Amino acid sequence: MASTTRAAAGVSAASSSSSIGHPYTSLSHSIDKLDGFMATGKSNYDAWRFRVLRILQEKGLASAVVDMAADAADSSSNTATTESVNDQAFTIICLNIHDSQIPHIQSASNAKEAWDTLAKVDQGIGANGRMVLMQRLWGLHLKEGQDVSVHLNSFKELSTQVANLSPNGVGLPDGDLVSMLSLSLPPS
Repeated sequence: MASTTRAAAGVSAASSSSSIGHPYTSLSHSIDKLDGFMATGKSNYDAWRFRVLRILQEKGLASAVVDMAADAADSSSNTATTESVNDQAFTIICLNIHDSQIPHIQSASNAKEAWDTLAKVDQGIGANGRMVLMQRLWGLHLKEGQDVSVHLNSFKELSTQVANLSPNGVGLPDGDLVSMLSLSLPPS
């Protein structure tokens, strides 16, 4: 019985490779579904985007959502492959968002359109979203006895989100970040 179970598991593992030759990654492990809005300061968009993009890259599907110069130069890709890549990427995106996000992408005709729409909705709207994040960054304060690593992670996450919403994509200068971090620490 145990050898039958192992054999079935081997068949299952062997059949779990994609049509483009990359092994499937479990879409549910370590990936929190996208939920919330950056403008309220309660979005996991940046972490979600990073994780989903890594999955898409591993599967050779990132070209469906990210403009890549090599893809534009490659005129030999056929339409069936392009449609397959788009469909697979769109499915990965759909499986990794909460139901609250589905209305935003239901009318999308391809993975790129869905990806861009989610960025607009969840990354925040320009200066307003950036202002909310700046307020949260200035409001971070480590209290005596709290975990410094949790505080540093929160600070880093917020500063990255501010940079992502900056017009030039650079964010705050390092000197300003050092000052803000120093001011967020207790006297001890």
